[in-house]
Amino acid sequence: MSPLLSVIIPCYNNGKYLVEMIDSFRHQTSPDWEMIIVDDGSTDDTPQVVRDYISDLPNVRFLQRERQPKGSVVCRNIGFDHSKGKYVCHLDADDLVSPTFVEHRVEFMELHPDVDYASFPAKTFTDPNDLPSFETDTLTWGVGDERIDLLGRFLMADYPFSVWNNIYGREAISNLPWDENVLIYTDFSFIIPGIIHGLKHSFSGMKEVDYYYRVELSNKVAMTSSFVSQAKCDSTLYLFEKTIKSLIENNQFRKYKKQFLNGLMFVHFKRLLLGSDKKNVKAYIDLCSKYFNTFRFRLMFPICTIQSEQRRIHLLSLALLLLFGDFKPLKESINRRLK
Repeated sequence: MSPLLSVIIPCYNNGKYLVEMIDSFRHQTSPDWEMIIVDDGSTDDTPQVVRDYISDLPNVRFLQRERQPKGSVVCRNIGFDHSKGKYVCHLDADDLVSPTFVEHRVEFMELHPDVDYASFPAKTFTDPNDLPSFETDTLTWGVGDERIDLLGRFLMADYPFSVWNNIYGREAISNLPWDENVLIYTDFSFIIPGIIHGLKHSFSGMKEVDYYYRVELSNKVAMTSSFVSQAKCDSTLYLFEKTIKSLIENNQFRKYKKQFLNGLMFVHFKRLLLGSDKKNVKAYIDLCSKYFNTFRFRLMFPICTIQSEQRRIHLLSLALLLLFGDFKPLKESINRRLK
């Protein structure tokens, strides 16, 4: 008999945290689940650590990616192909779930057969021995009501949920695989097609946290470092133009073009400016110019030619203030200078 829920987790060099995630499934109130872990070519001892730890868990399988390209989205597709559940959850290897994760998510979907996917509450954590409650005064993802314009929120880079907030009906996403050309903004790349294609979404309304997203305070890196490699810049051009074309094909571009330009597309533009690569900034402006008025983008282009990162940050803050009336980056820049 197939399990009701398939949990798919890609991993890469994070065996220590993955063991903690697996452990949180040992204590589930419902046994009706399977876990498929797909390793993305780990270079440390993660494969052996995980294999040893799951030796007494017949409902956990450990696979290794055996095809190209490399990446979490490829691993998620491989995991889905090997899964059997009526429902699917895509999780991250370094996070944690509550003991009622499986029970509550599956129960909600069984009670709402018209829903294609549903979102459940999640919060961040740093200490696994001090997990936040629903009442903890921090940001909660996966809560809201059905009046929310999901497409507008995501295009504005104001995510009401991420993929790990959700449980999906298998049939609903069987023809919506992860795009293996995408290297960053991967959750966006998976969620947006589902919204555009009309998948029915629901918030669970649950007042308990069932997913905990790990934040490593001791491992901070520069804001731009994860976004501006050449491969990731090319990936972003591909993803954003694909999204624009999909909006056009579905007669939604006129309605949402400002949200997209002033939202996620502008967020990425600021990251590019701080990365100081003129070639990638120009390529990005050229793409935007095919569909939008990019006058303000072009005015800000010289920022990326400045060698000093501190000066780029300060000038970007001033530009945002003058062109958009955005005081927040200026305050953050001043605070950094005072530290």
